[in-house]
Amino acid sequence: MATRKTRKDPDLIEASFEVPFTYSVRFTHDVFGEANTALKDALAPSREGQKPRMLLVADSNVVQKTPGLGKKIGHYVKVHGIELAGPAVIVPGGERSKADSGRMTWQVIDAALKAHLDRQSYVVAMGGGAVLDAVGFAAAVLHRG
Repeated sequence: MATRKTRKDPDLIEASFEVPFTYSVRFTHDVFGEANTALKDALAPSREGQKPRMLLVADSNVVQKTPGLGKKIGHYVKVHGIELAGPAVIVPGGERSKADSGRMTWQVIDAALKAHLDRQSYVVAMGGGAVLDAVGFAAAVLHRG
């Protein structure tokens, strides 16, 4: 941490610091394909000896354009030992999500509370930018107050 006194105000000390943070970004196809372990590898178990818990939030456009997605997800979580924390939350996609992102955020928060998510649980979002932003915001504020 670096500190210094300011010349304009000798009673003021300014401090600066850095917090290193590293995160991984993985690009993949067919994320719920049985042979694809990218999602499984990203999810650590919530508690030792338990399966990782995941709440899935999906853009309605993705669900509509992907026949059999629900069955594929069900098979994937069973094969890879992931617990679905509740039913998937289907939210409007595209322009509708931009117009009503506040409602979508509360829909995700409500589903997460009903699923009893804790800080070791995961919220996985599928969709476009507005959906990902709203879901990310909901997850960020969920256990803050």
